[in-house]
Amino acid sequence: MQKSLSELAFEKEIIKSLDDNGWHYRPDLSHSTEEKLLSNWREVLNRQNVERLKDTPSPMKNLIKLNRKFLR
Repeated sequence: MQKSLSELAFEKEIIKSLDDNGWHYRPDLSHSTEEKLLSNWREVLNRQNVERLKDTPSPMKNLIKLNRKFLR
């Protein structure tokens, strides 16, 4: 599917904004499954919340609940 110029500009702007805020483009996650994306999200949240989690990573079921909450 060919993207329109405005869609490409929007995509580049979003990627730049995310990069400016500490997120980095991961080609290995492009066109990923929901499971792979959730697993990556879990890794990021666990890494960013080490002190709160006290070496007890958040279970995947908690992420699934959060994901459902965001999708409402």
